[in-house]
Amino acid sequence: MSGGSYSYLYTKDIDELPADELRHMAERLEGLGLAGMAADTRLLLREETGRVTHLREIWHSIEWWDSFDISEGSFWVDVVTELERRFCQGESLGESTLVVAVAIQRAIAKIDEDIARCERDVLRPGIPAGYAERVGEYVRGYQERRVAIDAFSNAVK
Repeated sequence: MSGGSYSYLYTKDIDELPADELRHMAERLEGLGLAGMAADTRLLLREETGRVTHLREIWHSIEWWDSFDISEGSFWVDVVTELERRFCQGESLGESTLVVAVAIQRAIAKIDEDIARCERDVLRPGIPAGYAERVGEYVRGYQERRVAIDAFSNAVK
């Protein structure tokens, strides 16, 4: 199955957000321990639209994860990206210290896994010309993201 498990909630205009899908998304977020993001989603049921722009990224990520289009680790990288955005803008993270720590741990594990996979790939025999360079670019991107997450982790401790 690909996409649609939440009626593409992340693509809807504010006035088109179906209440039943918002409730379903809030329950899913809460089930993942993301009580703050669940509460922000529930605010939309009361037509309080403050964080909807940023929640769309999380909704999108959940929809893709639940549809097997991305991994759980990729979802947690997206969660940490949203938490970093909130932190840098001086907003409340909206999540407990434990949830933030778990999200960071899961995101780092995903990035480390991606780096290891890329490093294994370039060692395979018969790699096409230019492939190693492309993989090297991916690894540099993963490493930069890892450094940013480490810095965020240290800042919120």
